[in-house]
Amino acid sequence: MSKFDLPASLEQQLVNGIMSGYKSYLGVRRNAQEELAVSGAYAWVKGNHIDSSVKDSIQDLESVAAGVDKAGYTWEYLQFSYDDGDGKALIIVKNTRSTDRNFGGKPGRANHENYLYEYAGINNSAVRSGELRGIRKNRQIQLELSFPELEAIHSNSVIEKPSGFDRFYIVTYEIDDISKMISAIKLTMPNQETMRLVEIADLTPLIKGSGVTINEDELAAVKNDKIPEGVYSSEGQSFGYEVAGKEKEDNQGAQ
Repeated sequence: MSKFDLPASLEQQLVNGIMSGYKSYLGVRRNAQEELAVSGAYAWVKGNHIDSSVKDSIQDLESVAAGVDKAGYTWEYLQFSYDDGDGKALIIVKNTRSTDRNFGGKPGRANHENYLYEYAGINNSAVRSGELRGIRKNRQIQLELSFPELEAIHSNSVIEKPSGFDRFYIVTYEIDDISKMISAIKLTMPNQETMRLVEIADLTPLIKGSGVTINEDELAAVKNDKIPEGVYSSEGQSFGYEVAGKEKEDNQGAQ
């Protein structure tokens, strides 16, 4: 347990929304394949379904609100704010692609005009105070972008760090390359100085409590999907990976 953990009810609703949104997306993909001669473009609407379902899932939680933000001319996304009375947190949901490479974040190569880099600056005070610290893992996380999102980045849109927040979380969900099933969901906080995601909580066990089941027939619509490497940004959105150090570990000199 750390001071950065979110309430259990909120964590469960975030997972519920991700799972429901993915199931909804799979249904749309299957219908599109049956009704249209070509339907590959539907591969890019997954994030819309998941964001929308997360919004529906958290709507009864009084301390959480959802809002639409926009980057560039075309890309819209949902961000969620949580106010516990002592501070305010900004939360977004992102798909990941994980690779087992023996290197971490590369802060020297970060694109400072990138929105995730700017948003990560919200956590700077927690990082510099030593409250947010992690134990390095030999793993790298790359966040999947949609085509409109990539266009917004390449257009040099001015994206500033949102004001009024003291914590920034990215809830990451990982889709297995073979089964196409969501295999992991993590609550993370990005560290701007090291370009590493610090894992606050592993929400994967909460998938069982979501009440959402996905069968092989539903997954068949995406079995042959292959996302081009270029969709995984190399421009300041590639993060190393850390697990948040608990108090006992901190006393032993965790970094």
